[in-house]
Amino acid sequence: MKPKIKTLIAKTKQASGKAAAVLGAKLIREAIRKNGRANIIVATGASQFEMIEQLIKEPRIDWTRVTAFHLDEGSATLLK
Repeated sequence: MKPKIKTLIAKTKQASGKAAAVLGAKLIREAIRKNGRANIIVATGASQFEMIEQLIKEPRIDWTRVTAFHLDEGSATLLK
């Protein structure tokens, strides 16, 4: 089964960040409800600031049940 990809074109980066945060919060809540916890990956860079700012404001997320990984693609190395 192919994953569904949703594309959103927003007028501002704030609107884009808000939309991503709302969807992310929904998925985090679902994971916590289903598994008792959630793992998320947060990308680096200024392009993520608006999303993170909105995500932490989203209601009904028990952050003690969330493990966040910080993705820094610039530091990735190839393992042989």
